[in-house]
Amino acid sequence: MTTPLLTLSMIVKNESKHLSRCLQSVQGLADQIVIVDTGSTDNTIKIAQYHGAEVYNFTWNNNFSDARNFGLMKCRGNYILYLDADEYLSEKSYKILKHLITSGKAGGFICKVINLMPDGQNLIMNYPRLFSNIQGLKFSGQVHEQIESSLLENNVPLIESDVEIIHTGYNASDTVLKEKAKRNLVILLEELRIKPTGYIYYQLGNTYSVLDKTEEAINNYHTAFSSADLLPEYKTFSGLYLAEKFIQTGRYRDALEILKVVNLLPDLSLSDLITICELSTSLDDSDFLTGIIYKTVKELKYDAGSKKAVVREINKNDLIIKLVRYIAEIISFHRIDYLDTNLPIELKDFIFYQEIKYFLETHDLQILISLLENISPYGAGSLSQLVKRFIEKKELKHSIEEIVLRFPDSEETNLVLAEIRIEEKKYAEATDIYKNLIRNNPQKPALYFYLIGLLKETGQTSDLEQYLSQLEYYFSHNPLIQPRIELLKSKILK
Repeated sequence: MTTPLLTLSMIVKNESKHLSRCLQSVQGLADQIVIVDTGSTDNTIKIAQYHGAEVYNFTWNNNFSDARNFGLMKCRGNYILYLDADEYLSEKSYKILKHLITSGKAGGFICKVINLMPDGQNLIMNYPRLFSNIQGLKFSGQVHEQIESSLLENNVPLIESDVEIIHTGYNASDTVLKEKAKRNLVILLEELRIKPTGYIYYQLGNTYSVLDKTEEAINNYHTAFSSADLLPEYKTFSGLYLAEKFIQTGRYRDALEILKVVNLLPDLSLSDLITICELSTSLDDSDFLTGIIYKTVKELKYDAGSKKAVVREINKNDLIIKLVRYIAEIISFHRIDYLDTNLPIELKDFIFYQEIKYFLETHDLQILISLLENISPYGAGSLSQLVKRFIEKKELKHSIEEIVLRFPDSEETNLVLAEIRIEEKKYAEATDIYKNLIRNNPQKPALYFYLIGLLKETGQTSDLEQYLSQLEYYFSHNPLIQPRIELLKSKILK
């Protein structure tokens, strides 16, 4: 008999609703499908057999690992992939998995399990779901069984992979989730009595959380978080969930202390990040506040290859806009010099703009003017947008003008000054500013369009031909700019 390359191993009970989707996702990839049924009374077994599975009955004994290990004994493939019925392989993972199993590499392959949550968010966790079929491997844990400790004990290397498994189980109704949690709680408490471990405390925290028993969840997450035997990833999640419970119960200081210990800010949800930012304006811990800024920025998924990517990403999501505003408030309150950090330029610009915009909207002009007085040459670049929107606020006009005059070498601030002069109808001064900018940077087409437009609108026709000729000289061969030049000429010469 030919040895299968890949065996899919599963344990099921009454999974007729989900099983077909799971099995279809590995069709043509799994050479052997082993399904251990623990007492189905619906069409689960018929569906499994329809898809070519070998079905084995197992008398349920309240121990998931025993059922998994029974299934392992039936697996003949060189590699074993284990899934639950409410999971399926993502479409893009088919080729990735195919490549792994044909490579011949031995190991336990860490897969990304993408949990689809009821609130629309995805919770991603990493587990070795694919592993070489090596004698001696076995699952442990009566519930929430795992193979990782056995892989480590047998010196099987753990290898990162891009295989994605979609898990839909958390999208079930609240009633279904609570029934599962009640079942798991009985098994976990019995396992805890026999052999307490950090992992059991972690799963008890999860179970009590589903059952809305907040204090019990907090106590168990805290014990798990403090356990020396808990693997790093579970320690991280224990801390994260513990911090979330502290936030929910108003124990904000406790939440911050946990987050600081394990540097968990990047893993918080947007809403929890906002809560932390709300708290942070009253904290006197500038190092931690700076950390919040950096971690929060990661939510923006900044793409360094696209200068407008960060603003585009921000504007997609009201929560992100709120988050950036809180960053701005934290920066302002604690005078953190973010302009000298390695944050993306566009993000610095946007943070500064949001910071000033916040104080404009709250009508706190004194704080705003104080903020403007401390502006750096870089941050002044955002003033071009502010002048367009808020130049009618006479109280700010003098402050803005003073700022731009402090940075005579900055192109951005000179453009702001030109806009101010145009608003004041001081067209000659605005014209001189544009001319100086062109003299310093003749290769920037926007400057010519600004100047020529101003000359035409204000009747300063004597220099029109000179700058139009310069514009053509530098940019007539640019296919993106040439049409604009022709349009400009047609308006000027008619």
